[in-house]
Amino acid sequence: MSFSFRFILLLGFILTNLISTSHCFQPTIQQGGLVNTNNGIFSTMGHKNQLLLRGSASSTEGIPSKKRCIEVEEKFSLSELDINVFVDKLSTMGFVKGTENVEFMDWYFDLPDPDWVLSLSDNWLRFRELIRVNEEDKSDGSWQMKCGTQIHNDNSGTTVYEELEGDEAINMAMSIIKDKTYSTVNTRSETLMDGYVIPSLPINADKSGLTPFARIKTTRSSWIFKDKDDTTNNLNIDIDVTDFGYLVGEVEQVVESEEEVSVSKLRIQKVIEQITDASNYNNNGPALGKLELYMIRNRKQHFEECVRHGVMKNKK
Repeated sequence: MSFSFRFILLLGFILTNLISTSHCFQPTIQQGGLVNTNNGIFSTMGHKNQLLLRGSASSTEGIPSKKRCIEVEEKFSLSELDINVFVDKLSTMGFVKGTENVEFMDWYFDLPDPDWVLSLSDNWLRFRELIRVNEEDKSDGSWQMKCGTQIHNDNSGTTVYEELEGDEAINMAMSIIKDKTYSTVNTRSETLMDGYVIPSLPINADKSGLTPFARIKTTRSSWIFKDKDDTTNNLNIDIDVTDFGYLVGEVEQVVESEEEVSVSKLRIQKVIEQITDASNYNNNGPALGKLELYMIRNRKQHFEECVRHGVMKNKK
């Protein structure tokens, strides 16, 4: 066996092990269009794909294995808070600000009005487009699915969703809407989508009837707990401002098992009580989410159906 051939084999072995021990989402990069990888279908939308993904790790045998990604979060209002006092409080609690703000556009999809099969079952398919303002308006994005769960369901405002990405997100959506009939008459006003390029569905979903019902542009700043002790691992605080002027905060933790959810909820509620007025929080509860407020303003019937199905709460 020649030296060059042995070197190629060794290089291939090293690269394989590097990949298997890194993040479990390994995209194939190409310019433009859709990328079909072994971990998902993503749109590069004109240039290199930067995925907004969570989850990593591989098995001890070197074969990648995807861990569950369960998002536990609660919203809180910022309208009555002094931002400077709020920021100082975060610093004293051990949170540090992320390096830079992020801007993204979320496109939410479902079957046409009034056949909202996904959202009425608490499943939210979206395309999250990361906006890159310094690169001639080119952007990256990925398909994501937030699947509602009844894990530790109670009357608190903390939500628990399992998050899927890429192929898994699309395949889950397709399995839910499979064989469902829907109206072919679109009675919705499309003015909210005017002037925007609607993301194209992957090939296996382009005949599904899925269509966008919401478009929300968000500027986000993130705060991360800087210590590494187990009690606050992965705890993040996001401050969001939407293109329709809504300012809202959220405390979030991503866990990998249902057993971790109860502890995570208590931790999140404790943090919110610390950074806001505890009595005000207990009286008013959590703030509206961005999508909820968008639907109240622009998709009233859709929102009311979500309330009727127990998916959303009609907060006064």
